[in-house]
Amino acid sequence: MRISVTVAAAALLITTGATAAHASSADPATTQSDEISATALEWDTGVHTYSYPPADCPYASKSGVMACFEAYGDKWWVADTDIDGWSAATHWKNYLQDQNGNWLLAREGICINKSGGHTRAVCDKNYYENSTYPNGAFGQGSYLTWRACLYKSSTNQWNGCSSWTTVLNSN
Repeated sequence: MRISVTVAAAALLITTGATAAHASSADPATTQSDEISATALEWDTGVHTYSYPPADCPYASKSGVMACFEAYGDKWWVADTDIDGWSAATHWKNYLQDQNGNWLLAREGICINKSGGHTRAVCDKNYYENSTYPNGAFGQGSYLTWRACLYKSSTNQWNGCSSWTTVLNSN
């Protein structure tokens, strides 16, 4: 899949022609799109590490990249698993449930590993826990969904992403 990139004054929009689901009471795992929405995109470069993610870290992967979310500490682990000239990245979205039971896109971002092939990097974030009441949407519920992607910063090109992985943010 080729993803087009448009850079505007204050927003980066990466689209594949799909429509984003911003408020829905539908199953979170089936309401994901391939679009990076108009919410403020958080762009983080991961800190290189020689450590490994926990063995039970849920992950998304495709050839050249593996990305997992460690709920305890809200950490993204991004592994560049190939020496191919592409950086490994994860595109993540954080949804919160409002007081009416709708899931609202609260935050969205990219964590990129620019350390090179066969390396790991970590982005440290802070999300509402699934059990927090009230959360930022005045309800209770928080889930994260992400995909593993390949990115080349020198040309601002994306080279496809994995399918979405989704978990409730509980630790």
